[in-house]
Amino acid sequence: MKKVNLLPRWYIHERRDRRLFRTRLFLICCMAAVMIVWKIGDDQYLAKLAATAGELHEQQAIVGNLATELSDRRTFNTKLKQLAADYRELGQPAPSFELLQQIHNELTPGMALTAVAMDIKKDPVAGSGNVGDKSNPPRYRHTAVFRIDGIAPDDQVIAQMVDRLTHNPLFLDVSMNFTKPDVLRGVVIRRFQIRLSVDLERIPIGDPDATMQALVEQNQHAT
Repeated sequence: MKKVNLLPRWYIHERRDRRLFRTRLFLICCMAAVMIVWKIGDDQYLAKLAATAGELHEQQAIVGNLATELSDRRTFNTKLKQLAADYRELGQPAPSFELLQQIHNELTPGMALTAVAMDIKKDPVAGSGNVGDKSNPPRYRHTAVFRIDGIAPDDQVIAQMVDRLTHNPLFLDVSMNFTKPDVLRGVVIRRFQIRLSVDLERIPIGDPDATMQALVEQNQHAT
């Protein structure tokens, strides 16, 4: 049996257009939802990137310019190498103040120092290397040599000081250069000059407290 559609043609077209409109509207809504979700994801990703960028900026501020810091460190290392070379050439510094204090402690009553001269001698240690050989330089032993000038009431007092310096393990090669009479403000005195040396390798260098403590302990052993 043949079916006959009695609906008007305009109604059929209008119903088809409505279906097509609903389909298009549905597709548009789906696209809008996808775009909204995509935008939310992009916003979150951008926020994460911004937070990461902020952290990196803070880390860069903390670390600073690595190139500049590396250049400064290279310059500092170059200076250290130069100082080390100068140290090997010139030797370790002598604790002059502490040594002068120890010499002054050995003065007997009535004595006074008028001049103190110090010279640093360095001698290569046998078997430690060759002099002038940069690839195998020798190790040097540094000795401080003192020339002490002073005044005293008589030779007996000077002899007592020389004896005290001789028995002090800190001082080596103590000797009397001369003693002679003189007049100071109408008083007859004796002028003297004593020579002695100090082995600097026996004294800790760099820490004044440690240096003074070592000198005190050596004096205590002497007594």
